Amino acid sequence: TRINKSVQYINEFYGLNTPISEIAAMSSTCVSNLERLFKQCYGVTPSEYRRMVRINRAKQLLLAGLTIDETAAEVGFYDSFHFSKTFKKLTGVPPGEYARNGKIN
Repeated sequence: TRINKSVQYINEFYGLNTPISEIAAMSSTCVSNLERLFKQCYGVTPSEYRRMVRINRAKQLLLAGLTIDETAAEVGFYDSFHFSKTFKKLTGVPPGEYARNGKIN
């Protein structure tokens, strides 16, 4: 589809805080059109999609033994508090509990 380049970019460079306007330009479209296309294909906005990719990678890193701070930095969150809040919102459990229990959602 038209947004493949944007999806590939997010999947590969999820840890960077690339503005959505730049990601839209990769697919030769504007932000509002990219958001509409993402909603149609994935049910979420590009920003939400990037958050989901980050949290999925964070799950792997936590299970591999990285600390919450290390994981937050690795997946592109600016601080561990924001990471922990987002992680719990998307998974239902705090990252520390996830790491201890090896809980897979």
